[in-house]
Amino acid sequence: MQVQIQLLTSAHDRTNFTCGEAELEKWFKTQASQQQGKNTSRTFVIVDETAPAVVLGFYALTVSEVDGSLLPLRKLPEKVPVIRLARLAVRDDLQRTVHRLGETLLLNAVERAVEISSSGAGVAIAVDAKHDKAASFYMKYGFQRSPDNPLMLFLPMSACRQHVMAGWQS
Repeated sequence: MQVQIQLLTSAHDRTNFTCGEAELEKWFKTQASQQQGKNTSRTFVIVDETAPAVVLGFYALTVSEVDGSLLPLRKLPEKVPVIRLARLAVRDDLQRTVHRLGETLLLNAVERAVEISSSGAGVAIAVDAKHDKAASFYMKYGFQRSPDNPLMLFLPMSACRQHVMAGWQS
């Protein structure tokens, strides 16, 4: 399988995507394009080059702000900018396979966050994990829990840059 990550367009079939998480499926099918059109988020899809309309997984990024005290980092101002990984999902039949599509999507999101923070701002990538299983996935890649909320996770931008420079190693 040769995969590519592309910005979501109308050429991508969202109707048949299933990942086992009804909330993510519904958002992807009904909201992803609308939010992109309103400039509130950007959604990127991973596809096989041989069937580029079929979505194998996706992630969405948005720019956000959080209370600096929630981040497990040095003392920060009251409000700090973050790049929020708003959603990430892999098609259910491709989860936990040798293709490691979730990892590929996450690395691509980290690379984009580094680009965004280099030309704008962002002290970390923020993720609101849906459950402990999702939180464990992110923690495997260096995300840290917020002191006040175990499902709110952060990866400092310095760690993002190190991951990008090292070619991402879990």
